[in-house]
Amino acid sequence: MNVLSIKDIEKSEKVATIGMFDGVHNGHKFLINTMVREARKKSLSSLVVTFTNHPMLFFKPECGLKLLSLKEEKLSLLDDAGVDNCLMLDFNSDIQRLTSADFITLLRDNYGVTELIVGYDHHFGSDKITDFESYKRIGKELGVEIFHCDAFTENSVEVSSSKIRKALQNGDISLANKYLDYKYSVSGVVENGFKIGRTLGFPTANININKAKLLPKEGVYIVSVRICDMENSSDLQCINADNISKQRSIVSDTSYFSKMGVENNDSFSKKEISQPSAKFIPAMMNIGRRPTFNGEEVVVEVHLINFSENLYDKGLQIIFEKFLREEIRFDSSEKLREQLQKDYLETKSYFGID
Repeated sequence: MNVLSIKDIEKSEKVATIGMFDGVHNGHKFLINTMVREARKKSLSSLVVTFTNHPMLFFKPECGLKLLSLKEEKLSLLDDAGVDNCLMLDFNSDIQRLTSADFITLLRDNYGVTELIVGYDHHFGSDKITDFESYKRIGKELGVEIFHCDAFTENSVEVSSSKIRKALQNGDISLANKYLDYKYSVSGVVENGFKIGRTLGFPTANININKAKLLPKEGVYIVSVRICDMENSSDLQCINADNISKQRSIVSDTSYFSKMGVENNDSFSKKEISQPSAKFIPAMMNIGRRPTFNGEEVVVEVHLINFSENLYDKGLQIIFEKFLREEIRFDSSEKLREQLQKDYLETKSYFGID
């Protein structure tokens, strides 16, 4: 996929669509697929026009909106959807001042847009047009055909980024993943933590998550973990890798298995998942404030099943599989350890690990 900026000029004829496309969910893909099919039918290339920053954060920075997909994640998802070109715009005061006619003219003159397919609920331009017929009329005057795409529904529910955010904030991973049509994930760098997990027999890697990314509801989750390629620019963008240096993992513990109460690790030999070549590693994760130890700040801690490698300076992608339970305060660390053992066994069962 060819990625363009406001400084680029690419005038070959294109069919385009526009939107934030946060998460690139099923509803977005319905619109994008409509555009891609139209472009291929007419032997033109396709163009998605989107933004590096969410317009809502431009108008209301205090709203604290968190993203479902960071820039590199979005680009990867759009590429997977078969998009030929993506124009990434910074939503700033210059863009905000453009009327709908100005914006259509920009797309026509600089990027060769001859057709623009608009989502069912999308509006653009400082003139704040609300009816589709006005867009269509302005487009006709400027020589750009404008079409309207219907909403995509799942069981009569219109799929939207806001509904997915709400599902994640409620811990409904199954619903969020269904609307996304892929498993939601967050990424970050392993950093030095409180080292409490190792005293309980469950050493954890503490993850510094990119602050722009939405974290699901606080609680305990079954997850899969991918160790990021620190030489890959897309991975670096997603994990906010400027925090890499001088980070230390707390997973490198020689008595890892004994601390879990496992006599030896022979039982794990049937499913060898701790090798560096493994793509995904089963794990359980906690998002919360460590109430048993009077914690205040939200931390993200992940315990990798059957894994004892050193994660020093590593980035991790955490893929959400299932919400296990709420984070609760226990009367003692021993009570917490007993619950962690139950979580551990349920996680192993989920992945089919003996």
